[in-house]
Amino acid sequence: MESGIRARECSLSAILAPGKELRMPPYQRSYAWEVNEVHELLEDLQRTAARRGVHFIGAIVLVQMDDGTFLVVDGQQRLTTISMILAVLRDLEPDPHYQALAHAMIGDPDRASRGEATAWRLTLNQIDTPYFREAIQTEGATLNRDTAAAQSANHGRMANNLDLIETYLRRLSAQERRKLFE
Repeated sequence: MESGIRARECSLSAILAPGKELRMPPYQRSYAWEVNEVHELLEDLQRTAARRGVHFIGAIVLVQMDDGTFLVVDGQQRLTTISMILAVLRDLEPDPHYQALAHAMIGDPDRASRGEATAWRLTLNQIDTPYFREAIQTEGATLNRDTAAAQSANHGRMANNLDLIETYLRRLSAQERRKLFE
């Protein structure tokens, strides 16, 4: 008898690869990470990138749905924060090639170029998704966001965390940011 549960090790780029769409189930809580958790993740990632190592970000539990999308059962806070880091890396990057690589882990530009709606890699709950799309996922948004637009406590947390991420990443050289991205 075969169970439907399989565990496997994979890279973040495989989870956020073209064609993958992740969404939060309706019962999932809103974004809750505070700056200390984001700072710790950034430090861990930076140390790992500096030594060209591999960082274990923890288990991410996904359930594949009949429509091909994946529900994020565990890992929402990490995936949301990593998407925020990728978005700031994208928006700080001067090289269009690296911008495109980073954006491809956030949204599907091929669909947009065909005139279709952008297929975002990650969709949060009903409350968080509009702010997440406008202030984070849209190209250039992290550097041009209106911090006053954060209309709820969790949007305020996202805005504060974006400020921390931007400040942290700006102090790195372009080469260090690319190493972190890679």
